[in-house]
Parts: sequence; C-alpha cells; structure tokens
Amino acid sequence: MERETVEKPFWRRLMHYGPIIALLLVFCITTSTLFCHIQWWPPMSSLFACASLLSFCLASCCTMSNLLLSSFVGPGFVPLGWTPVCH
Repeated sequence: MERETVEKPFWRRLMHYGPIIALLLVFCITTSTLFCHIQWWPPMSSLFACASLLSFCLASCCTMSNLLLSSFVGPGFVPLGWTPVCH
C-alpha cells in the first residue's frame, strides 16, 4: 500500500517550535555580538575592526541561510515500509 506524501508549504515548515527557537537563538546571539563588537571595537576605528565585523556578518549570514535551507528542505524522507538492502 503506497501512501502519498504531502509536502507542507515553505512558510508552514517554519511554524514549529524547533525552527522558531533556533531562529530566535541565532538572532539574539547575532544582535548581542554585533552590539558588543561595535562598542568594543568600532568598525571605523581601523581596517581590522571593519574586517572583523564583516567576517562575523558573513558567518552569521551563512549560519542563517543554512538554518533556513535545512528548515525548508528538511531531512528528506523514505517511502513507508522501506528497509535497507542487506548484501
């Protein structure tokens, strides 16, 4: 008996406590780190400060894009009753 898989729309995949908590956590860590970095080492004070801030922003954007892609695409699925082939 084959059961058809129904995929959720993209916005519904984020409306679950796991992705919401993960997004809030990444957002809070990013904003607090940016706030502290700007106060501790202003980006206009030197080239290294600006490079450090930009590298953190790039890493934060990569983290957020990976989180959103994993939420949208999901871990994948196998058909109901599937078992691996043993050789």
